[in-house]
Amino acid sequence: MSADSSDQDFTNENNLLLWECLQAQAGWSVTYTYRHICAVRGSTVSISCTYTYPPGLRVTSTFWVRKDNLKSEPEYSGRVESVCDNNNECTLIIRDLTESDSGVYKFRITTNIETEKWTGEPGVSLTVTADQSRNQTELTCVSQCGDSLRSSYIWYRNDETVGGQTQRKLVLQSTDATGRYSCALSGHQRFRSPPVYAPEGPSVSVSPSAEVEEGSSVTLSCSCDANPAANYSWFKDGEETPKSSEQNFTITNVRAEDAGTYSCRVWNLLGHSQSTVEVTVVTGTFASIVMATC
Repeated sequence: MSADSSDQDFTNENNLLLWECLQAQAGWSVTYTYRHICAVRGSTVSISCTYTYPPGLRVTSTFWVRKDNLKSEPEYSGRVESVCDNNNECTLIIRDLTESDSGVYKFRITTNIETEKWTGEPGVSLTVTADQSRNQTELTCVSQCGDSLRSSYIWYRNDETVGGQTQRKLVLQSTDATGRYSCALSGHQRFRSPPVYAPEGPSVSVSPSAEVEEGSSVTLSCSCDANPAANYSWFKDGEETPKSSEQNFTITNVRAEDAGTYSCRVWNLLGHSQSTVEVTVVTGTFASIVMATC
């Protein structure tokens, strides 16, 4: 008996899971911070991952691929940068995005043994949209009973019903995405879903203190309330390239040129926000840091 398409998909998925399992057992792994990213044409995006490799090997190169090494593809010339730290954390930065940049990006590792190399599957799917003002966000109300109840739905915005919306899906224009949205099956309003909402805040803090001696280290931290969870990026003095794509950004061996305004930008599918922190470095004495919120 030949397998139908659903059987084939199931087999392919199992093969991928088996491959990932075998590689993990061998010491290989690549963990992507986000599997799906949406960005606007002309903007800059950061794609991050962490990796491990088997003991006894020496990593000779790490790079990002779509069809081939991005740095060797003419259409990415001058627009891509790959940054890795000593903790096996790597970030791909793509500037001046175009719709043709949409696709799947994967992280590849080579070692001192030619046969010992690996590409992190399944990669990160990047979607580049033409104009943020035309972006739509689609919310779907999911019941544990599936569609078996054949019920209509009730949508809420800030605890008030959204008039005329009784379908399972609710489409929001970018201007409608403020507020907290939740849903329930009609007749079962007591069992309302948890709300989803854009980042609120964020708040920024400095550790270990608001005064940093030149040559020491300082950590800028950013946090916000959001559902789904927010993405984080730190920028300095309005630059387009992020300094970090993590909640916490540590500056080691603080120098005079580290002085400036640092912005923590947070976003999810429903919206974005940012807060700033001003870093002042005083040579030979102490640096005072004053926080400000946008």
